[in-house]
Amino acid sequence: MRIAYRTVWLAACCSLSGAELSIPRITLSPGAAVVGGIRYAAQTHEIASLQFDLRYDAASLNIVPFAGPAAVAVEKVVTSRDVAPGRKRVLLMGLNQSTLPDGVVVSLRVFTDSLAPGTYALRLTDAIGSDKYGRPVPIATIDGSLSVTTVGEMEGRSALGQVASGGPWKTTLTLVNLAATPATARLSFWTGDGQPLVLPLAFPGAGGGPSSTVSSLDCSLDPGAMFVVETQAPDAAETLVGWTELQSSDNVIGFAVLRSRVGPDRDSEAMLVLEQRRGPGYLLPYDDAGGFRTGIAIANQSPNSPADLTLLLRDEAGGTISTESLALPPRGHASFVASERFPVLLGRRGTIEVRNGSSEPFSVLGLRFNPSGSFTSVPVISK
Repeated sequence: MRIAYRTVWLAACCSLSGAELSIPRITLSPGAAVVGGIRYAAQTHEIASLQFDLRYDAASLNIVPFAGPAAVAVEKVVTSRDVAPGRKRVLLMGLNQSTLPDGVVVSLRVFTDSLAPGTYALRLTDAIGSDKYGRPVPIATIDGSLSVTTVGEMEGRSALGQVASGGPWKTTLTLVNLAATPATARLSFWTGDGQPLVLPLAFPGAGGGPSSTVSSLDCSLDPGAMFVVETQAPDAAETLVGWTELQSSDNVIGFAVLRSRVGPDRDSEAMLVLEQRRGPGYLLPYDDAGGFRTGIAIANQSPNSPADLTLLLRDEAGGTISTESLALPPRGHASFVASERFPVLLGRRGTIEVRNGSSEPFSVLGLRFNPSGSFTSVPVISK
């Protein structure tokens, strides 16, 4: 009787301090892709490899597991296979005896195009680990959920007025969660006529992961975490041009690096901040003299209303040269070289003031190109 009691007591203690796998809440929108993760907590154990089953609605979801940042840090890899519909067996291991640190050990890329808004179960079962000597270690699991949201549920919005992918162009976007709590964010890409822009996306950050070809992407960020995504269509492909919108439920900021190949083994790039300001107008300096050129990109962030923009072209002395109009459809976009669209600016310097006839948000971006093709960003002033 005493032996039996001691066995039960030891089992209870182990369960309280045992290693643990959990799935934090994942959020995405219909038709989007999202990067989530399965977190590992070692507690008092040292585990070198592990295996578990992930159960989900296979009729509506496509889930691709890959090594998370904590696994990559100790040179572990992830393999998986479907053992039944909606049941994916995941194995994490490496050719070393290194033990797993706490953190996201398995990242999940989730796709859906048919789920209605709501909450869907993600279950972890049959989890087992082994230490560096191959001895089995039990692992407790905490199930998670997938929340499918509508776009309107993410209130924070910012925009990057120009995305270019393919030919000589590459765009890299970086998001950072400034909040003290986990956050979700959504990147959506749009064409010049306001339609979804489908781009090839790669993920060079910790853990990497499979590439995707989508028009929108959701991600979950831990406090202080960074998420990096880049788009670069093949060099021989026609350049895909548009803009991107960032929507976030928490304090997430973003910036981008726009890169172009301007010669053999020579690239030029500019760093751009995703625009969060919502002024009625913007002032952009231009310089189209001496072989320099100014590139301008404008995006209408309104999902429902067209933008009737007025562009006031001024010279160095502040005198008005011309007043021009630009109409953009909902979520529409235009990008051009100032002196090519408005030849009166060729050989001049000055400012271009862009104003919207409505209170709907829009963004303006500027680039300065020198005669050799290298470029940098131009500050845009909110008025």
